[in-house]
Amino acid sequence: MKQWNLLGPPLRPAAADLRLFEREIRAWSEANGGAGARALVLGATPEFPALDWPKGSRVYAADISQEMIAFVWYRSAPFAGGALAARWQSLPLRDACLDLVLGDGCFTMSAWPGGYEELCGSIARVLRPGGRVLMRFHTRPERTETPDAVMAALAAGRFDGFNTFKWRLLAALHGDSARGVRLGDVWEFWRKQGIDEDALAARTGWEPAIIRTIHAYRDKDILYSFPSLAELRVLLASRFREVACHRPDYDDADFCRVFALEKAK
Repeated sequence: MKQWNLLGPPLRPAAADLRLFEREIRAWSEANGGAGARALVLGATPEFPALDWPKGSRVYAADISQEMIAFVWYRSAPFAGGALAARWQSLPLRDACLDLVLGDGCFTMSAWPGGYEELCGSIARVLRPGGRVLMRFHTRPERTETPDAVMAALAAGRFDGFNTFKWRLLAALHGDSARGVRLGDVWEFWRKQGIDEDALAARTGWEPAIIRTIHAYRDKDILYSFPSLAELRVLLASRFREVACHRPDYDDADFCRVFALEKAK
């Protein structure tokens, strides 16, 4: 849980992202006569139940980790609804029981494209007709950077925080690969740079503990996938109608899009 608390945007939603989620929640409610929503958050993201929800809404969570549910969802969001330990790809819920499904980067750890398709199917099954998915996706820009360019930007002091740097490095090492990027390879690349982390912290003012979060990637076989925006739209269109696609107003927003998607008829 200590590692999770050190993460910041873009690995967690920024204030600009949360405003977009609130806008789309209001839009759904207004389209349904001001109704409250029965909503499910994929993951234990505590920022979501703290949003400005329509009266009568209930916000639940699904996460594979009991620890995340206990120590993040319930402790950080005491006014949220209940939570269940479950895989998102096989939610133990009846068909068409939800108005909204929310998530932040939930697809990133899914294999492209099969894992994305499987998760889309699971979400579509539990949504009511007219229900919507509000999801922040991590995408790669049309022109990808090289890892060396990202390191040069770090040396030049062009990042506002280590989390932003780490995300840019992930995307650069991913490149145009259909396979994605292995987290262990990201750590290995970082190790080979020979960066003095204490000196980096002193020069940038970043917390040493946040810089050290990259060591959690060591030997990890987990793959992160970043489709292009065009690739993502084609895949989503098989299950959902795109209601909105927002580019948040912060640096490096080309790596993030907040979608509002309506279940296809």
